[in-house]
Amino acid sequence: MQPSISVLVIEDELIWATQLNLSLERLGFVVTGSFDAIDTAIAALPKTEFDIALLDISIDGKNTGIELGKIIRTVYNKPIIFITGSLDKHTTDEALMAQPSAYLTKPVNDTSLFVAVQQALQNYSNNTVANIEINEPDYFFVKTGNRYKKILWKEIVCLCA
Repeated sequence: MQPSISVLVIEDELIWATQLNLSLERLGFVVTGSFDAIDTAIAALPKTEFDIALLDISIDGKNTGIELGKIIRTVYNKPIIFITGSLDKHTTDEALMAQPSAYLTKPVNDTSLFVAVQQALQNYSNNTVANIEINEPDYFFVKTGNRYKKILWKEIVCLCA
């Protein structure tokens, strides 16, 4: 069995959280945690396995998602994608300082979500290797039905045409 890409979702609005979780699962990703509050997300981080985090910027009317994104990026060394309904310049500027891998606006469509996650993981893995130029990733994705599976090159024994 090949490893799936695991996603952590932090979104305080039930309708958007449900839509994100369903979209991620439909696209073949595994949602390993979904939280609607910053404090519960922070408490769960040390014991939750995930490859990438999707965060709403405004949780409980404050831009606390940005601060949580900074923690996930620096402490847990994971890529982050911000999702927001707000398009004001101040929020955007503040979010960009957290160095997200992507910035999506609500409503998020499946194609944009899939591309953002794929590119975020690819770019983050390339940027986290210390000063080593990598031309090829150490994995690729295969579509099986309507799901995507992550396959590591090191696990490949033979490729046949």
